[in-house]
Amino acid sequence: MAHTYACSPKVVGGSDEEGHSPPQCPVEETRCPVVAHDWVNDEYKHLVVKATPKALAAKPGQFFQLLCPSPDAVEVWFRRPQSVYRVARSSGRLEFLYKVVGRGTQGLATLTPGDPLDMVGPLGRGFTIDPTWKNIVVLGRGVGLATMAPISQIAGEMGVRVTAILSARSPELALAPDLFESVGTVMKVLDTDGTSSVENVEAILRGLIRDQKADAFFTCGSNRLLQLMKRVIALPGETFELRAKKVYIDGQPLDEPYVPQSERNPQANGSWTVPQGAYFMMGDNRAQSCDSREWGSVPRSDLIGPVFAVYWPPQRISFR
Repeated sequence: MAHTYACSPKVVGGSDEEGHSPPQCPVEETRCPVVAHDWVNDEYKHLVVKATPKALAAKPGQFFQLLCPSPDAVEVWFRRPQSVYRVARSSGRLEFLYKVVGRGTQGLATLTPGDPLDMVGPLGRGFTIDPTWKNIVVLGRGVGLATMAPISQIAGEMGVRVTAILSARSPELALAPDLFESVGTVMKVLDTDGTSSVENVEAILRGLIRDQKADAFFTCGSNRLLQLMKRVIALPGETFELRAKKVYIDGQPLDEPYVPQSERNPQANGSWTVPQGAYFMMGDNRAQSCDSREWGSVPRSDLIGPVFAVYWPPQRISFR
């Protein structure tokens, strides 16, 4: 008996009538043939597939949900999200760089050239480059470097200089240096020599700001480094209030031009008094940020340093 599905994927190389993603929809399910699939080192693999025009329209920072084959006798029920590593539109190829860590990626790692890969995407809100920028800084660790590659690729095409800070446990895990070197300068910060510490990375970023080599920052892949990216909203002893999309400090409205209206949550109201010796922290992506509204004020001893960069949402990326 024939199977009936709610939808069917667009098959690369198949009939134009296949697939059910309407022309106005930028997302589709596709079945793409694997072109190449090689180990980069002991932990990471580089996957290349032949893709459809919609998939090739992926922007830097977007991702696909991949249907991974099972590495054993038990099904892999959920798709695995993978960021785009590179888009080669001239050859019609899409590339992923991923770490093999669990059953999903273990199954993905079994694919060989010629095998089909079912993908849904592109998904997510991609990065953009402001045409007035002359220099950007990309900071990534581990597989997070894969997310930084497309924005660096676009920046290079636009004549924007890239400083890539590659964080890793050891030199061989600082991925894709050749790609970043083709569009700018590469700086490796490693656990093995202590240069990956937050204090050292902060010093590097401050130097780039001082030398006017950082019109914007992009980062992915390290919770330690992301800790640098929260904004102090209220100081010790102050009363913080969130009311009707506005922040009030001791009853006075706080001017926040860095937070767009789309990121303000009208339902998120409340009042907090900041204890002595503590600070109230908030992310600029107010509708999604997990911050002091969830986990309370932060003791002074837990602060690493002052806020110097905004990295999300992409259209608000900036530095101090």
